[in-house]
Amino acid sequence: SMPMAKRRASTDDEDAKSNSSKKSRRSESANDADSRKDGSDTEEDEENVFKGDGEPVEISNEEERKECDCDEDMPSNSSGLSRGFEYLEHPADILLHAWGTNDAEAMGALIESLYGVLTERDGIEEMYSYEMDAEGDTEDVLIFNTLQEALYGFQAEPYFVGHRVEVTEIERKEDGSMTGIHMRAWGESFERGKHVQNNDVKAPTYSNMQIKREGDRVDLYVVVDV
Repeated sequence: SMPMAKRRASTDDEDAKSNSSKKSRRSESANDADSRKDGSDTEEDEENVFKGDGEPVEISNEEERKECDCDEDMPSNSSGLSRGFEYLEHPADILLHAWGTNDAEAMGALIESLYGVLTERDGIEEMYSYEMDAEGDTEDVLIFNTLQEALYGFQAEPYFVGHRVEVTEIERKEDGSMTGIHMRAWGESFERGKHVQNNDVKAPTYSNMQIKREGDRVDLYVVVDV
């Protein structure tokens, strides 16, 4: 069965403690993950998602959609941005593209991009910190579980949405591939009226999930179902 993901919330003031006092756990079974993966791989409308006329334009924490030729060489960091994310064109859902100089930066940017799909990140205050753990036998399962963990923290108590995410620890196999991750996010509990609700994200998917490493650059591509 798939490893259980864990979450913890912490804060320095009493109000934030009340918002983050309840904790819950959820995991997806290997059978569910396999069936999701098998089903998404057959989606014909997503075969050409990663084919475009040019390279992605680097932007940091902006909700824009641009075409991407992900089979070409990764764009250089000429803009000076060490990490960031953007949203790419997709037939039906939303394609997240996050990057960083290493796995930790890219994974942190990926979770920030998910929060940007859910709401306007500029409107999120860093009221308290929220810790998340995820595991996976393979890197694609780890990425899926990490996004699922962040999404569940938004959908249930404490309804957390983050402005900033940092990866504090990564566990690896002997071959260097990632098998576990620990993150800390800074943000607040989502409140209707205070925060804008952008998209209702149902779940991450395995469809066209990609991890590209070249030199001091790591790029992650994940489609989320909306």
